[in-house]
Amino acid sequence: MKTLEEKTAELVNHFEWLVFRYIMTEQKTPPLCAGQFNRQEIRVVHLLGKSGRCTMSEIADRLMLAVNSATSVVDKLVEKSVVSRERSDGDRRIVQVELTEAGRQIYEAAREGRMHMGRAMLTTLTEKEQDELLGLFRKMTQDMPQPAVGRTATGETPEAASS
Repeated sequence: MKTLEEKTAELVNHFEWLVFRYIMTEQKTPPLCAGQFNRQEIRVVHLLGKSGRCTMSEIADRLMLAVNSATSVVDKLVEKSVVSRERSDGDRRIVQVELTEAGRQIYEAAREGRMHMGRAMLTTLTEKEQDELLGLFRKMTQDMPQPAVGRTATGETPEAASS
């Protein structure tokens, strides 16, 4: 019988192989993050794509960043014309951030890429196996300790991340 460490290594290898195989065989264009955006920028685009307009402090809170770090990431995205920033009329200290049209297109392309990859993986399984796999993932995410603010690395709850 394999140890937990051996099983963990096998699981990680399977995930890496699935993603590598998808990128090499299915992806017609380079992945969104290939040199265009860093990890934090991708997280902000994903958050704004799912949530819509957010204040700078909401971005920082949901992505567990310091406000000055969130500001720096947003500055880079503004330079790339991916997000726009606007001060609140009611309180000039509040800065609202939202995706531009180009940012929405980037978010939707990345989302569709993830959905395509998920469909490609699930179609190799029977419907029963798909349900079993999703049930196992639900169980793993429910039992895992969550960050103090109850969010994933992209600022979502595990339930919201599946939509």
